[in-house]
Amino acid sequence: MQKIYEIILELKSPLQIGAGTLGMIEKTELFIPGRVLWGAFVSTLVQKHFIMPGKDIYLQVGNSLKKNDFSTFFPSLDGGKSDLKPVFEKNLRDWIIVNKKFSKTESEMNSLLLCSVASNATNPERMATDDSSLHTTDMISQYVNDGFKKNIPVTFKGYLSLPASIIINDKKLSLGEKNIIEIINSMRIGGGRKRGWGIIECVNIQKDKSDIDFEYFESKNHKYNRREIPVTENDANINGRAYLAVYREYDNNSNRGFGQKFSEPILSWRIGSCFN
Repeated sequence: MQKIYEIILELKSPLQIGAGTLGMIEKTELFIPGRVLWGAFVSTLVQKHFIMPGKDIYLQVGNSLKKNDFSTFFPSLDGGKSDLKPVFEKNLRDWIIVNKKFSKTESEMNSLLLCSVASNATNPERMATDDSSLHTTDMISQYVNDGFKKNIPVTFKGYLSLPASIIINDKKLSLGEKNIIEIINSMRIGGGRKRGWGIIECVNIQKDKSDIDFEYFESKNHKYNRREIPVTENDANINGRAYLAVYREYDNNSNRGFGQKFSEPILSWRIGSCFN
């Protein structure tokens, strides 16, 4: 039987969730997609319970914990009491606290949450930087300053639907609250993990949130998608932004490993598109 948990994550280092490039700038999303947390959770769970696991173990655990059972995690500036969700009106995106008179534009959110680092790619044979290799990486800072208080921690709020345990190769892996917290606190997510980015900590967990819709959230008379949803022929009444979604995935058919395979492109509605 699945249990739904509300999870509050606090950033302990900058976070970079790849959102493509714009010239020399590597962009980041301002939310954590469920697929990112699913991948990190599966990897950490396997490494915690198995010595030198093969790809078959990762596949079994990944199939036991479904991607769709991990919701999008949205940023919060008040410790998870409320969270800022993206909403599209036509092709423009704002960020709102649902059913409250609070909103920020995309530019305001970027100014509030983002920091960046510039670096060059180095040619190891010459021990020199290559021409035109300077690039900047946008990241979500672990702290913001609202002009009155310093070092307000950035948190993320979302939901997981997990069984009490799973059995892999006759080994029972428990997924109680204590185990979930241990796994999350050991996870690293997003880009730049070798640089120490993507460290998170579970600062609150509550179960029995059975009324949560993983697909949509509602504001007044509008319904917005919580995850990317494929475009169909019957989407004439949707306000939002469509794009070709392609992700790096684990390559099941070779030994190249994590991030070495591209998913099949799917034309999808961005998170926050309005379904009338």
